[in-house]
Amino acid sequence: MTTFPPAAPDHEPPSDALDGCRPARLPARLAAWVVDLVLASVLMVLALSVLEPGADDDVSALLVRIGWWAGLLVVAGAGVVLVTSTTPGGLVLGHRSVEAASGRLAGPRAVAKYAVEALLGLLTAGLGAITLVATAQAPWNRHWVDRLTGLAVIDIRRGRHPAREAAASPPSGQERRVGVQPVLLPDEQSLIVEGPNWGPPPPVGGDQRRPDTVPAPIRPHSRTPVAMTPWQHTTRREPGHPILLLDTGEEHEIPNVVVIGRNPAGLPGFEKAVLVRIEDPGRSISKTHLAIGAAGHGVWVQDLGSTNGVHVIDLGGTSRRVVPGERVPAAPGALVRFGDRELQILRR
Repeated sequence: MTTFPPAAPDHEPPSDALDGCRPARLPARLAAWVVDLVLASVLMVLALSVLEPGADDDVSALLVRIGWWAGLLVVAGAGVVLVTSTTPGGLVLGHRSVEAASGRLAGPRAVAKYAVEALLGLLTAGLGAITLVATAQAPWNRHWVDRLTGLAVIDIRRGRHPAREAAASPPSGQERRVGVQPVLLPDEQSLIVEGPNWGPPPPVGGDQRRPDTVPAPIRPHSRTPVAMTPWQHTTRREPGHPILLLDTGEEHEIPNVVVIGRNPAGLPGFEKAVLVRIEDPGRSISKTHLAIGAAGHGVWVQDLGSTNGVHVIDLGGTSRRVVPGERVPAAPGALVRFGDRELQILRR
């Protein structure tokens, strides 16, 4: 499996900030370039139609006006990239340029990156795009301009949007912790409560010492066995990790991150995740459906671009749909519904 960014040949350290992000596919990036080219051509044709020279106009004046319009288009395009960290074509296809090391939206660095790509295309009459495609390297499809600027292009429709942190994530400035706070189980002997010591009251005005008393015998408490349903059947585990209780009664600890699906695969950004395969003859679950990771006192839930979606149902019964690319927090006791299956978040 690979880490983000790849250790070779990019020679950049992995970034935990991009866990769960998915790289933009190379065909999709090419489609975004085509959309940008078509949009720029249409705007230039409209500008030329508006700037049709009159009888009194000379060529130099027309060129000046065309230059002004072209400059305005460039400034407007740079503004779009500065705010969104992608081009109009990237917006259509759900792409974002982010810093490979920090995971932040690239902003000004994205402007520089796309400016280099645009100049390369203009100076080479489009042939420079071939070098970009030829130098793109799997699994993150980063070409030489991406590596030069230290950026990566991700697909927020297929993976997490790094600018949208789940509410369960720790505030900025605090230490990033993975897992939940350990909960110590009480010793079995501490659960035994002795009955009160009954005896006569001390004599008034006499010896204030309490006579020896004998604890009253505790009558045995009969307990009727209760049939355990799959949701109630649990086994004692070591404290410190949340637990997923499937609707089949099967349990899985969450030491860090788990990826669940009909036949889950190790996706980029989830290289260290535990893969949990669930039998689903009805095929309501996608092959790689969702990811769940420990966070604070609960977990976060992320839809990995599934077909039938993911919903988190809190203790009050309120259902919230998990939007692909976002991480939704889930407290202990919450239910997670994916396809026709469910699981429950437990905490020991």
